Amino acid sequence: MTMKYSMTETSNGLSVNATVGKEQQAQLLSEFGKCAAGTCTCPSTQYDKLEAINVQQTDEGVKVDLTAKSGEKIDLSDIARCLDHTAQLLGKA
Repeated sequence: MTMKYSMTETSNGLSVNATVGKEQQAQLLSEFGKCAAGTCTCPSTQYDKLEAINVQQTDEGVKVDLTAKSGEKIDLSDIARCLDHTAQLLGKA
């Protein structure tokens, strides 16, 4: 199963829901954990705009809440590139 995701803008940032098969959930959680720690390999500069990243496991995959710093706006297309990058990493595992 390939990773599917949806993004929803929130009042203070962005919420991402990523769905993967059960066998990939731990790896997806690990990859998003790297993003939260600032050590991911995503081709993006959005990390500098973030105040907080909250990563939670769900029944279907992982939910990530991105909170923007005051005055910053998160670029959805840039986040989509990051999610596509993460999906490629999962596909190679």
